[in-house]
Amino acid sequence: MNFLKKYWLYFFSTITLFCFFKYNTEDGIPYDYVSESLITGRLIESERSGILSYSGLPGMLKTDLEDEEFKQNSINQFKLLKNKTERENYKAFYTYNSQTGGQGIAYATFNKISPFDLVTNFEILKNFTLLLNAFIFSIFIGWCKRNFGVIPSLVMLFFVAISSWIWLFTSSLWWCLWAFYIPFLTMLLALEFFKSNPRKIFLLTFISIFLKCFFNGFEYITTTLIAVYAPIVFNYIKNHKKINDFLLFGFKTGIVLITGILVEMFVLLLQLKYLKGSFSEGINHILYSYNTRTASVVIEGKTAEISNNMYVQILIKYLSGDAFSWIKPSVPFVLLLILIFITSLFLLKIDFKKHKAIVFTTWFSIIAPLSWFFLFIQHSNVHYHLNFIVWYIPFLPLCFLCFGILINIFIERFTKSISR
Repeated sequence: MNFLKKYWLYFFSTITLFCFFKYNTEDGIPYDYVSESLITGRLIESERSGILSYSGLPGMLKTDLEDEEFKQNSINQFKLLKNKTERENYKAFYTYNSQTGGQGIAYATFNKISPFDLVTNFEILKNFTLLLNAFIFSIFIGWCKRNFGVIPSLVMLFFVAISSWIWLFTSSLWWCLWAFYIPFLTMLLALEFFKSNPRKIFLLTFISIFLKCFFNGFEYITTTLIAVYAPIVFNYIKNHKKINDFLLFGFKTGIVLITGILVEMFVLLLQLKYLKGSFSEGINHILYSYNTRTASVVIEGKTAEISNNMYVQILIKYLSGDAFSWIKPSVPFVLLLILIFITSLFLLKIDFKKHKAIVFTTWFSIIAPLSWFFLFIQHSNVHYHLNFIVWYIPFLPLCFLCFGILINIFIERFTKSISR
């Protein structure tokens, strides 16, 4: 009973979020089948040729490598998943070379040891991914409860549960939404439990960024990296530490993060070497992949001329999008920014000393999504249907926490006025 009493919120939030994610993953937002087809193809190829065939890279089956019907072949992967005999007509395998595909390797390993067939294992993995995402958010909700109380944590739970942009990613075997939060949560919890042991914090941070990149590559990498610094900002403001200590710790953290990325990049280069025959081929591909996401070049038949005006257009586009696509009339992201600004002013006016850490941390974290919109502007222009998710890593969850803190203050004042 003591165990349940202590950890009830984790169980409650995990179950609640799992249910919301389970029944809303395909509502309101078009499902990103193209990305997940690369995992579906990897699972099929691993079953027939081995887990590390084609260096374990994600990809899709094709009848002919010259076939460039990318979207149609993406749809075909899900048909092949359920039609084992039809797979014999697909001898070629197109590899996606921009990430290690650790998620595909892990899924293929599960498929190999599972007593069930691939179709059943695919559904098991989808549900496990939903559960894992629910649990990851529950860890943050638990931190909110320990530091700010039950009401703010429940408000956070409510907003995460109804956030349709989160729904889009929660069941995807490709995106592994949970992986984006591992470095952020690692630093958050490490500073809480291991603050007297910097070496342990740095080791855990290195492992966390490596795992993030291993499982879903360098997707939204700047957002993920800057998110790691949000807990550092919170910790140093809350504990009134010196700016020099903050800068030194931040610098060391940056070295650790870059090292983790470089180690993962070396793993990818090894994969590409065994696939293509040389390290130079892998290096050229990584440079090309970076340029196609940042420079003014054609991507899948689309392009954008990079100019000062383009940066303004991108910002307007991502500020005007629907925060909750199921609500009519729509709620643009800019409205949430205005609300959090007003909330921040209230919190600072009520008790500046008490609330400055979470308020300043929240506004610092807005750099994380903006970094992706601006630095990877070409990707943001082409993938408008997906990139709203970076608002949630971790800026909007922190905003929701601020809403919860303010609501809690109003509730406490109201109950006190009644009891008089």
